[in-house]
Amino acid sequence: MQDIVYHVAQHFGCSEQSIYKARRGRRSPNIPRWIAMKLCQDHSGQTLEKIGRLFGVGNYCTVSQSIMRLKHLVNENNSVRNQLNTISTDLIIL
Repeated sequence: MQDIVYHVAQHFGCSEQSIYKARRGRRSPNIPRWIAMKLCQDHSGQTLEKIGRLFGVGNYCTVSQSIMRLKHLVNENNSVRNQLNTISTDLIIL
């Protein structure tokens, strides 16, 4: 899962720490974090609980909610959809 976070950080040009760290408030979506969580779910075979521990969340429901927010955003925003698909494809190639 750390490799996934690394590749997401490289794609967005941000630090891995910024992906691991939660932002508070509705006005602070952390799209790279949400994408990393989704890709960990899709590509790592780990449980939401283990993904949550990696991202420092106390409850696996938080991971589920973040992934749900991303799904809604992907449906509304082609740019985010393309970024998710690009990173996902890159991970498959690796």
